[in-house]
Order: sequence, then C-alpha cells, then structure tokens
Amino acid sequence: MMEHSEHVQTRNYGCKGRITKALEAGLPFRTILARDIRDVRRITGKKYNEGLKDALEYYRKNLPELINKKR
Repeated sequence: MMEHSEHVQTRNYGCKGRITKALEAGLPFRTILARDIRDVRRITGKKYNEGLKDALEYYRKNLPELINKKR
C-alpha cells in the first residue's frame, strides 16, 4: 500500500481517477496498468518495486487474459 501523501499525487486518485477512467475507456488493461506503474515510479522512484512486481505476478498467474500481450 502507498502512503497517502504519495497516493494523492497519482493519476487515479479521487476525481482524477474518474477523469482518467473516462479518457482511457476501451484501452487494454495492460496499457492502463503500464501507465499506472510509470506514474507510481515517477512519484516514488523504486520505492514500491517489490509491490509492483508482486501485482504483476498476481495478474500473470490469476488473470493472464488481462495481462498477456495480444498477438
């Protein structure tokens, strides 16, 4: 979990999240997730790398249809 002071800076916090969701409607989950990861890293650097890796592994294992590249 992110510290609140960092979370409020993200692109998907509060009303920014609703705007982001509307703008990205129809984009692949993989694209949105990549944008979210880049956003977290822009704000915090490598601080949450382990948690981000864990999240990616979770999606790969449990929801591969969302995370795998379409060929």
